[in-house]
Amino acid sequence: MDGAHVIAEQGCDDVFKVLIDLPTGRRASRRVHVIIGGEPSTALVKTLDGVPYVDMDTEYQECLESLYFEGQYTRQNQIAAAHSDTNGWIWTHPSYMAWEQDESSILWIEGKPGSGKSVLAKQIQTSLAKDQETYTCQWFFSTRGGHTLVAHTSFMRSILYQLLQQNRSFFQYFLNTYRACAPRTSLPWESLRSMQEILRNIIATGIRIQCIVDAMDEAEAGEDVHSRQKLLITLSDLVALPETSRFKIIVCSRPIHDIDVAFSRHQRLFGSVHKIVLQAENSGTISSTIDVGLTSLRDAMRFWGDNYVPPQAPDLKGPYQQKRPPKGLSRPERLSPFQEKQKRREDSMFKKIRSYLLVNAQGVVLWVTLILGVLESTIRKGMYTFSELEQRLKTLPIGLDGLYKYCIDEIRSNSGPEVVAKARRALMFVSGGNALKPLKLEELWEALATPLDIESALLSNEDPIAEGRAHITSWKEFRWQLHAMCGPLVEVVTLNTRANRPAYDDVCGTDTVQLLHRTVKDFLGSYDLAGALSFSEAEAAQFTEDAPNAYAHIVMPSKSTRYISLGSDKTGNWASNIENVVEYLSDKKLLPWIFDTIPNHPMEKARLLGIFSFLLDDCTYPPLKSWSEAKIEREFGQHVMTSSGLETAQSIVCAHFVHYACSNGFTVAVRVLMEILALDRTDYIMYACFDAALMVAIRHEMLDLVQAFTVHGRNEPECRFWEESMYNVKGMSFYLTSFEMAAAQSGNEAIVREVYDRNHRKEKQMPWDQWWYLSRGRKNWSRSPDDFRVLLEFTRECRVARQALEPLPSENVREAIQAIIDYGMCWGET
Repeated sequence: MDGAHVIAEQGCDDVFKVLIDLPTGRRASRRVHVIIGGEPSTALVKTLDGVPYVDMDTEYQECLESLYFEGQYTRQNQIAAAHSDTNGWIWTHPSYMAWEQDESSILWIEGKPGSGKSVLAKQIQTSLAKDQETYTCQWFFSTRGGHTLVAHTSFMRSILYQLLQQNRSFFQYFLNTYRACAPRTSLPWESLRSMQEILRNIIATGIRIQCIVDAMDEAEAGEDVHSRQKLLITLSDLVALPETSRFKIIVCSRPIHDIDVAFSRHQRLFGSVHKIVLQAENSGTISSTIDVGLTSLRDAMRFWGDNYVPPQAPDLKGPYQQKRPPKGLSRPERLSPFQEKQKRREDSMFKKIRSYLLVNAQGVVLWVTLILGVLESTIRKGMYTFSELEQRLKTLPIGLDGLYKYCIDEIRSNSGPEVVAKARRALMFVSGGNALKPLKLEELWEALATPLDIESALLSNEDPIAEGRAHITSWKEFRWQLHAMCGPLVEVVTLNTRANRPAYDDVCGTDTVQLLHRTVKDFLGSYDLAGALSFSEAEAAQFTEDAPNAYAHIVMPSKSTRYISLGSDKTGNWASNIENVVEYLSDKKLLPWIFDTIPNHPMEKARLLGIFSFLLDDCTYPPLKSWSEAKIEREFGQHVMTSSGLETAQSIVCAHFVHYACSNGFTVAVRVLMEILALDRTDYIMYACFDAALMVAIRHEMLDLVQAFTVHGRNEPECRFWEESMYNVKGMSFYLTSFEMAAAQSGNEAIVREVYDRNHRKEKQMPWDQWWYLSRGRKNWSRSPDDFRVLLEFTRECRVARQALEPLPSENVREAIQAIIDYGMCWGET
């Protein structure tokens, strides 16, 4: 049917209901396919709300989604933002200015390890992205991110994604490749040659494109088209497309022979290659880095004083910092004689530090940062003298490898072999783990809690993981412990600002933990340098496979243990058993990382889940499968439209699990249940889970999440209804669903409007022989406008009453509910 917008604007909704019912209603025929066409209109969108649709943008959006892959911005996001007064020299450098003025050219920024290439690349990208007349794209190679972040296919796929995202008209160059493969797959983007051809066609149009590529030396060095030399030649040829190319690239890398060869070839054939040797130009950046670090040292010196308040805008050239006077009091005009003397000594020491670092940095910003970090740690321990500080400074090695070795030797001299072994495990897990998926601080804490002897752990009376965790009272404390164990070899990167946080700053468990730098990975790969802490890439990969498997086997054993048993309450109190299981799983923070990184195969998942694979049956004693239908009906009651009493019982068990987990913000427990249901699920059980999460969202007044559920609910099959019960509303008997009543009691009118009259009998055309299950005897399913008006009045009264009560705790509740929604979307697609 075409011209549907005309019918919709005339209010003929019954026509659409008949059409929609043809393939999906009770009398549906598999031979009936309905296609409705029309111009965009508000009335049509409202009438067909929830019906799958396509428009002129659908294929473009699906192509864009197929190009996207998880982790493509991981490395870029992990790079700290440059301080505002660093790297300013780049904008006036002759080579950069020449590159900027060229129509098509290459700028190669070559630099030593640790000279600040990645920070500079990110700063350049941020600046270039502001140019509205040019399309900007970027890629940051990284060996620390595993194969995905070094693969040439990842690089090309990300570049195409960014270009297509910025300009829909580029879609014409993707069409043939995209349509040649099955929809909603990534198969077109596994061919490097196909992607290179698309990029070539876009560049051939003469559109201005500038591309920043960081760490080219870390790109995979495979064979044929996957060799780094071949990638460099491809980029060179794209820049040199005759007459039409307006494609410019900036490449940052270490001094590497094949990059030098490729760009020398381009210069010989086409010209327009510009080069900057970073360590010869970044003295200003190093000077600014030293200034920022010395400000931190000054703050650390005040750390022990109650009178010190750190300045809002630190300035090394400004006045000596003092306590801010209380309001109403004037600031002291001058320092005491003692303070004057200490200030002079302090300034003298800072000048020596500054001079020493400038002379010995040799263009390596990272070395300067590490030295300042060591000095700051020394100061924060207290009871230091300036002569001791100066001696410590001059005994620290020049160069990164020497400094890493110095720090490790110091750790080994102050620690026993057990601590060194644990440090090695931590470093291996950080190195190997990030190659699979970014590793959170809380996940590392959990991984280090895994006992080495699995068999003994399984015989334990207490939870072995809980017993094995390092005792901490905050994530800042764990960061300190990690720093004491591994030195500066690891860093914590905040998710909010992506700025590298010093060890003493506040951190949270969801911050990313990673090796400090590529040079650390190289250092740890050498036994001569790292000694007992050294390991190969293969060893790290194997450990990252074995340790999570051991963790999962202990947390989810293949049979009941003394510390975890599903049917632990022999009285048959299944609800208590479920709540115990939820609480047991709630703090097993490594499980989501494990589920995300293991092969997505049902047999592998079932093996990993252990006894939890049978959660739906074994949460009772005896197991549910051994119960008779009569016993199930007595315990759980009989719900409409289920195939069996067992399915009813399992759905109620799952609903209680979800409700308890979401209400308490136990996201890990929710994730485990979703993995269980992925093995063997039914529609009825899944909808019971959605309803339980919806109820929590209503009670916490999370309107956006409620809407996510109700929109999904409109596409549910006919067998789905929300049961009604009789409630007393303002002295009158009302038939309402539990969701409608909960929404009213929340006092939130917007939520009441969202859930009111959803999935009612008339809309779903429920057969009369099943109506009494839903209505509990109500004969008339129609609701009058007065019913809604009274319900809104009741809602407002509840709002007034709730204002006197404490708000419901909502920490992590949203995250837990969102996990259910995300899983529901994936389930709906399958």
